[in-house]
Amino acid sequence: MDIVCNQCHTKLSIPDHKVPRGKRASFLCPKCKQRIQISPSADSSGPSMAPTRTYDAADKPFDFVDSNKQTSLVCMGSGAAVVSQALETMGHVVKQAKDVEHALLNMRYHLFDIVVVDDGFDRPGVPGVLSTLCQLEMASRRKIFVILVSERYRTMDSMAALHQSVNLVVNHSSLNKVDKIIDRAIKENEQFYAVFKDSLKKTGKG
Repeated sequence: MDIVCNQCHTKLSIPDHKVPRGKRASFLCPKCKQRIQISPSADSSGPSMAPTRTYDAADKPFDFVDSNKQTSLVCMGSGAAVVSQALETMGHVVKQAKDVEHALLNMRYHLFDIVVVDDGFDRPGVPGVLSTLCQLEMASRRKIFVILVSERYRTMDSMAALHQSVNLVVNHSSLNKVDKIIDRAIKENEQFYAVFKDSLKKTGKG
């Protein structure tokens, strides 16, 4: 089945066997992250297409998640378990990425509340997690709190965070108290953007 996103007009090809017959289905557009609705009347009688890496429902990180639950993606090697445990303690549903491709597939089908990336996770010369986040539309990017874990920068270095286009920098030496650091940074971020987000909601853009 070929469909087009109403928001960004990206054309997507979905294997027919991934679309339930006679039922309404929906998923997030890989490009703009807006939800696409497929009505029961949509034509799915054409020949089935082989699953491709451009869209496969099996790649979706969460099949059923409480809408009130926040989700986090952890893209790390060493320290991933510590960060994941801290986020779970904060009430997040956590997904750990095995590698860059796995991370990008998860990001393609789900808009995470928090993305944690080690500065050694991405590979030089190829699209990575941080570069993909930078390419998101501003409305989508604002909804994600991006954390860079680094050996080079000090914890909560605002200038480094600005330079790396992330919301927070955490040094590896501070991972033992990462839950408190993240909690504080998120509260400060929410306070900083409170007026801005309120203005967007009033104009229908939030």
